[in-house]
Amino acid sequence: MATTRSELLEAFEQAARQYLGGSPPLNGLWSLSHKGRQSILSIAASSDHGFEVGATCETYGLYPSAGPWQGAPWEPVRTSPETLCDSYFDFIRALLSPDARLQIIYRRQHLQAAVVELRRPDGWHEFEKRREIVLPFGRKHEVVLQNDHLPSRFPFSRLQLTEWGVYPWLNGA
Repeated sequence: MATTRSELLEAFEQAARQYLGGSPPLNGLWSLSHKGRQSILSIAASSDHGFEVGATCETYGLYPSAGPWQGAPWEPVRTSPETLCDSYFDFIRALLSPDARLQIIYRRQHLQAAVVELRRPDGWHEFEKRREIVLPFGRKHEVVLQNDHLPSRFPFSRLQLTEWGVYPWLNGA
């Protein structure tokens, strides 16, 4: 007996095709694959100073990623799967442009932290940080990466932040 796919998986796949498939600068850079009851999105970096962006969508939530950063799950608790996916792709829009950056901190060549920062009219703001337990000895090395798949929308005139703290994909180019 065939099982039906969950609403979240279907909404995620539909949103990926809508947002990424309709953007010529992303042609050939993204892929969507299936593994059991997961959909895995991967968007390649377009340059040496960029980072890979993606997500793993399960039947119960989205797990975002950017380079070595693994974010907290996004779950459709008080919203529809479609609204959650639209909000996630608003976030992806920022990650694929110079309006976001990824700060990676290494200690003795081991990942100590990965921080996603988003640009706002008043400067850079931390969106989320991933910390690893690393002894605070040895040389510290920081790398800041930014993507340039899509153009910046700074200073964000006519755009309003969504409830997730990101600017919408479709409004204002």
